[in-house]
Amino acid sequence: MQSDEVNVDGSATNPICAVRRVDALGRIVLPSAMRKMLGIRHGDLLEARLEDGRVVIVKVERECTFCGGRDGLIEMNDKHVCNRCVSGLVERSVADVEARVWSGSLAR
Repeated sequence: MQSDEVNVDGSATNPICAVRRVDALGRIVLPSAMRKMLGIRHGDLLEARLEDGRVVIVKVERECTFCGGRDGLIEMNDKHVCNRCVSGLVERSVADVEARVWSGSLAR
């Protein structure tokens, strides 16, 4: 299989190709070499979309739900939040509770 695709810098690509059979549930297995090259591990999220009559599969990078950061992520209920945003949420929650206590609106 030959490709006319080129990289951003204009050089020809050398695609890795694998033929796989689709199972009864519609699944395919990505070869381990491809998974290693793309850093795809068990449990990672992949996005599948149609582009110009082709199926394109892209690894979804985990990022903070609030700021989009990718460092220091904590997972909770299938969402990711970075340490900086967690700290901000805690500070905001504490300030909210303190304000409610001082205003008398928080039941004791």
